[in-house]
Amino acid sequence: LERLRREFKLDEVVAAGKTDLEKLLLLRNWVRRRWPCNDMGSGVRAWDALEILTAGDNQHGMCVHFGTVFYQCALALGFNARPIILTNHYVADAWSNEHRKWILMDVESVQPEGFQKYGTAHYVEATSGIPMSVMDLHHRLHEALGKGADTVQSVIQKYTVDTNNALHAELDKVRSPRELRIFERFAFPERNNYLDQLEPWEEFHGQDYYHSDAHLWWSGATERGQEQEFSRRTDREGDMMWSVNEVDLVLTAAGKPASVEVTAITVTPNFKEFLCRKDGGEWVSVEAPGKDPDERVLVFKWDLKPGDNTLEIKPVNAFGREGLVSRAVVKLEGAK
Repeated sequence: LERLRREFKLDEVVAAGKTDLEKLLLLRNWVRRRWPCNDMGSGVRAWDALEILTAGDNQHGMCVHFGTVFYQCALALGFNARPIILTNHYVADAWSNEHRKWILMDVESVQPEGFQKYGTAHYVEATSGIPMSVMDLHHRLHEALGKGADTVQSVIQKYTVDTNNALHAELDKVRSPRELRIFERFAFPERNNYLDQLEPWEEFHGQDYYHSDAHLWWSGATERGQEQEFSRRTDREGDMMWSVNEVDLVLTAAGKPASVEVTAITVTPNFKEFLCRKDGGEWVSVEAPGKDPDERVLVFKWDLKPGDNTLEIKPVNAFGREGLVSRAVVKLEGAK
């Protein structure tokens, strides 16, 4: 990941972005322009961004390679990202601290009007404009199919293409259920470390069907989502759409007056440290014990002063990307 970040100058690619989403969109558009669509390209190209980005002409292939390069480059920049397998399509998603959710990126969008124009897309809720996850899209598609609707009105596709006047010209599209049927069922490989360990992976992906039973499939409500050809399935959303980069704070009475015991728990992939501060002071680095590279628990005593006491804490990963701030306020009354 460090090599990928350095050799392809990924920090420069996303430098203009001010938010998580802006950075992810800059990265997505950069990946999409690395090579033209090429469904006749190599179907055996490994799920390895370094190999794909250095491949020769007509050897890059299709959606699987665009999605792989995107999510691995996002990992190299410190984001949490992963591949997503759809119905006859392959995309990726990334966790956004800004929106506190996973956001789907269709790096090589399959709609025909953009196929030869570096088409790429993401989706937002029609009323709020909030970016959507694969789970959001699956539910909206199911609702539209149940109503027999001609369009999925609750979803707007932010569709980016090249035009004669601009690179990455963004269009808004309301798609039909037929155009969004790729979201009828989905799965994700329960790992994202293909740069470290290739096997097991889907050889001939793009030219053949899935052979591995290691992927976790969503037991969707649609007929296609209920197919039983793979054994590893779940209908619990938390198994697939868990939250990361947050701190769960638990406060309990300590053994002495004017003191609180604090338990801070986080699931932060590639965890490095906590940053803590009290009453708006300086942020202080605090290591957390444990060997798990992603999940840490920190327990400490918080001595209180009369009046309001404020504690803030956030996780930081090994790439230097900070997580969300959790905040607790305790008011101590009757103390001198």
